Amino acid sequence: MKKRILFGILLLVGIICVLSAAPALEAAGACSTTLAPGDDIQAAINGAAPGDVICLTAGTYTPAAMITVGQSVTLQGPQADVDPRPGAGTSRTPGSAAEAILDGSSGNLSTILNITASDVVVNGLELRNARGDMVASPSGSGIANFTLRYNILRNAGDEGAQIRDCAGCVLEYNYVPDVAQDGLNLCCGSTDGTIQFNEIHNNGSENGAIYVYDAANTTIQGNLVYDALGNDGIKLGDKNGSDAGGVGGAVLNNVVHDTVQDSISIYMSDALVEGNEVYNSGSENGAIYVAYGVSNVTIRHNHIHDNALATGKWGDPGGITIGTAVNAATLAVHDNCLVNNSPNGLSNKAAGLLDAENNWWG
Repeated sequence: MKKRILFGILLLVGIICVLSAAPALEAAGACSTTLAPGDDIQAAINGAAPGDVICLTAGTYTPAAMITVGQSVTLQGPQADVDPRPGAGTSRTPGSAAEAILDGSSGNLSTILNITASDVVVNGLELRNARGDMVASPSGSGIANFTLRYNILRNAGDEGAQIRDCAGCVLEYNYVPDVAQDGLNLCCGSTDGTIQFNEIHNNGSENGAIYVYDAANTTIQGNLVYDALGNDGIKLGDKNGSDAGGVGGAVLNNVVHDTVQDSISIYMSDALVEGNEVYNSGSENGAIYVAYGVSNVTIRHNHIHDNALATGKWGDPGGITIGTAVNAATLAVHDNCLVNNSPNGLSNKAAGLLDAENNWWG
């Protein structure tokens, strides 16, 4: 291991990673309008008053055109506030008769829901079969407080959701399987967003199952991400490094496993990586990889284990790898449990001294 890394041994049997408790949520609202399959969802939105709750009864809806949510309303399905995640022991089954399903295949839709207003909530629906981003907000929309909660998003030709230019948006408790690109994406001028308690698997993105870029101060926590078939599990920062000087936020208490590349990659400064469990990464970089000219990153209390890393790029990557351009002197790598990572537990490729004391090496 490189001599410029300061090693300390934390004499513990192990480090226990505890997922954070789920926050209390607002209950589903009383219906202002109730729709059945065949009814015009767009007309109901256009005629709604701010704060209205538009309820969709169970069945399959086949809109002929993209639905634009340009009013501050709630779209609420029969499964509102019912957790859809298999990993959480869900009672829901994708495609079942109990779901209100927005299916984009009949209209050959690229996007099913286009969010252009602030204070929109989408709760308890299933969306499937879009050629592009299943749920999206346009660039320059300047929206705030969009919430995507308790939904199933599957079979997208691009992202499950790509939310642009949004302040304080929350993507939580969604189940996102089988999408061609990113499962959940927050980008393009977004600030103070949260991506939490989602389950994402079997995505083919060349970026990440969760991908955040051109966004500031994002919290990514409590997610279960696995079978990332194209690239990373969670990527914080633009893949080309253009966000390196930006304020990243926090990556907390996620479980990420079976990724073709990095489980977690950090390409932004001022970031906290804490309480995550990562394993079965085949990355050429590292299970947790910090890259580009970033500074002020803390990596602590993570359980990083059983990662067989590819050696073709670096020769000796680690469970944690610090890239060559990183300002290593501003990083802190402490109190992590590093077990059975090959070839290294930790690898510092940067020129500066890395503070990596008080980790446990199994």
